[in-house]
Amino acid sequence: MTSAFLEAIGESPRNKVLEYFVECDALDVAITDIIEEYNLNKATTYNVINELLNQRIIKPTRKIGNTQLYRIDKENRISQLLIKMMNDCIAKVAEEYGEKEKPMITVKNKVKEKRKKS
Repeated sequence: MTSAFLEAIGESPRNKVLEYFVECDALDVAITDIIEEYNLNKATTYNVINELLNQRIIKPTRKIGNTQLYRIDKENRISQLLIKMMNDCIAKVAEEYGEKEKPMITVKNKVKEKRKKS
């Protein structure tokens, strides 16, 4: 099922990577998590990551072993607009379904659950 965010901006690999970072805005993200979540091509995902780094939409945070982690750069104007757009999409879907109080199942929740199990 396509998210409201991807319905609004399209289902390209770049947009899927953006969605992941926006939903995980307070979490450090490994590229392999994104690849697994969306079943993306590794080379394509790394190309998208490099583009987002060059545009300063995301930034490297820390390293665990050989794995570089990244996070959306909330000080970047484009990142701020993406976060607002995601929040607007979620609010619109919740409003349409009358589920304002029901928590949404998001990538962020999946990542939190995955990390609890680790």
